[in-house]
Amino acid sequence: MKKLVFTALTLSQLLMTSCASLEVNPATGIDTAKSIQITVDCSRPSFEKAIIQWLNEHDIETKLVTESPTEGWHLRCDGSHSWDLAFYLSDAKVTSSHNGIENGSSHYVLSGGPLSLDPDKWHKDSTIVKRLLDGLFGIEAPPTPPKPKKPTKSWKNIRK
Repeated sequence: MKKLVFTALTLSQLLMTSCASLEVNPATGIDTAKSIQITVDCSRPSFEKAIIQWLNEHDIETKLVTESPTEGWHLRCDGSHSWDLAFYLSDAKVTSSHNGIENGSSHYVLSGGPLSLDPDKWHKDSTIVKRLLDGLFGIEAPPTPPKPKKPTKSWKNIRK
């Protein structure tokens, strides 16, 4: 019985301690870039599509390249997916460089593996890419507005 309780407690601890982390070192000057060359290393096309879509939404022209250029702005994007009934982005890193010199990075890691219960695990690639690139470009997310309070029902109104 003690072994069963110990195993259950250990398993629940493993499931509950998983979390996602995002480390950001904003790039200086990238917010003025009009065009960026991109190198993507990821087996899932949704990751590349999300990066290009985010850049296009911010009026930045993109060009996919296979090697890191020595002139202009460049983003090196690496993503790893894992499987747990569906694919999820488990590790992603975006590194920026200008004229061949690295000047910023943003790194997302989901710890806990397939046993993770972290809600970030099931986000679309575009949601995680948005957080990565917002951080890299120094864009702060607008504050979440407070939820409106629901009107309370009083017994006086119910009886009428």
